[in-house]
Amino acid sequence: KVHNKYKISEFIEITNGKLLDEVIDTNKLGEGKKEIYYLNEKNKKVKTYIEYTVIDDVPPIIIGGNTTTVKKDYSEPLEYIFVSADNYDRNPKREIIGEYDVNKVGQYTLTLKVTDSSNNVTTKDFVLNVVEKLPTYTSNTRTNYEDIFKKHKNENTKIGLDISEWQGNIDFDKLFENNVEFVILRVGYQKGFDGEYKIDPYFENNIKKLNELNIPVGVYFYTYATTTNEARKQALWVIDKIKDYNISLPVVFDFESWSYFPTLNLSLYDINEVARTFLNTIKENGYSAMNYSSKYFLEYIWDIDEYPVWLAHYIDQTNYKGEYVMWQLCDNGKIDGIKGNVDIDVLYDVNIIKKDYLNK
Repeated sequence: KVHNKYKISEFIEITNGKLLDEVIDTNKLGEGKKEIYYLNEKNKKVKTYIEYTVIDDVPPIIIGGNTTTVKKDYSEPLEYIFVSADNYDRNPKREIIGEYDVNKVGQYTLTLKVTDSSNNVTTKDFVLNVVEKLPTYTSNTRTNYEDIFKKHKNENTKIGLDISEWQGNIDFDKLFENNVEFVILRVGYQKGFDGEYKIDPYFENNIKKLNELNIPVGVYFYTYATTTNEARKQALWVIDKIKDYNISLPVVFDFESWSYFPTLNLSLYDINEVARTFLNTIKENGYSAMNYSSKYFLEYIWDIDEYPVWLAHYIDQTNYKGEYVMWQLCDNGKIDGIKGNVDIDVLYDVNIIKKDYLNK
């Protein structure tokens, strides 16, 4: 099967000799031929070959609810209304089945059909609501940090925040007094696809103060990377920005532009390789690394088991079944020292905090 790793020994056995295992390249569909080597009973290296066929029997994915709402005169291609992708094809065929008119207010029962090059098909029935004006949602609900601390704090957890320029000027002494046990800072971000990399304007002041208070700190980079080369450049950029500080928590890869994903010509394999390249580069340079994502994209898209997960799921009790070491449980946190809302996080694996981290 495509993108799976196989060794020659899984398919053939040498009875009088020793097979020299080699991995079969399964990144391309179709027939292949590979030279293999083994040591015979006289310990002589012998060459032969095997022929194989790589297939794809995995259907595309479609993520989303059963209804979607657009404003009248919606101009984007409707086949991109949901996040859809294939494990192999970078641009599977997407089509809308059913009659609709985005210039006319009403409800339309439709089907999104996605077909890959191996004729694996996924369909999704949904109701399209075309409205004159999109609804607005506002909430004044706040989540008190103190309440989260009381509920989730125990001998095996630490409770903390993740912070960026959106929190503005922060009184870190007050955060320390109010039991903030760690902070994840945004070190920077990419300005859109193919955009330049920008440091968070509050990063340097924030990390200096956190280091002074000896509060464990990690960083994340908000990325639009679509190639492994770009991901590696971003990881090296991040390393350059953090090398003079005490980073005791992981460096985090943060890709969130899923609404654009169907238009990016990326397969699921591609986006996982992009993230893996960033994380590998971070690890190769002596830092720990972590992947951030929300529940549904962790379930449908990410396949990076070798790195810990930072789960985003804004709910009282998550039902995510996968493994994760940190949970971002809300984005409306309230705490003395920060004027507006802030994300609150629970860290479940305190062992990822480096106790005696040496500055680079």
